[in-house]
Amino acid sequence: MNDGKDFEGDPATLERLRPLESAERLAQLPPERLLDRLEPVGADSVLDVGAGGGYLTFPAARRTTGTVYAMDADPNIRKVLEYRSIEYGAANVKVIEGRVEQIPLPDSSVDKGMASLIFHILDDPSEGVNELLRVIKPGGSGLIIEWAKPRPDGRAGHRIYEEEMLRLLLAAGAENVSREEWADTYYSLTFRKP
Repeated sequence: MNDGKDFEGDPATLERLRPLESAERLAQLPPERLLDRLEPVGADSVLDVGAGGGYLTFPAARRTTGTVYAMDADPNIRKVLEYRSIEYGAANVKVIEGRVEQIPLPDSSVDKGMASLIFHILDDPSEGVNELLRVIKPGGSGLIIEWAKPRPDGRAGHRIYEEEMLRLLLAAGAENVSREEWADTYYSLTFRKP
């Protein structure tokens, strides 16, 4: 990702993003391989929920001429996304403010939806799952990435395990759920909205 030397926002935000965009993370969760599961192509519109610095947003924007909505609740992160959209020449990226529990898009408005490492921080992940499915068009698809293992320090912490995520997806009406493990650390679930 860009080094941000001419970024005019809060430099601490870029520092917070560094470990999330590290070479180790890129090797464990390769954005292009993850997007191969979602297959954004042509003029597909894509929503990246909790986009962070655009780890999946910008690779998705290279795969489609449709709008890629980079949604994040943090105003400092949105400044990074806006900065990077210009730096990367990603004119099809639209940065929006929002929370996964209340996505500010109409029903059935995007072809693809993705959420990476966001559901585990919600008080009620079912709200986020229902919202993600609400905004995906019938026949559209989604990708969810979460932690597969307990915290390395053994403490209880933010985790939503695969079985629970699968249950939430099926309860929300998702179909054709497929699973993949990444570097023995993460899992992804790809699904279709009927």
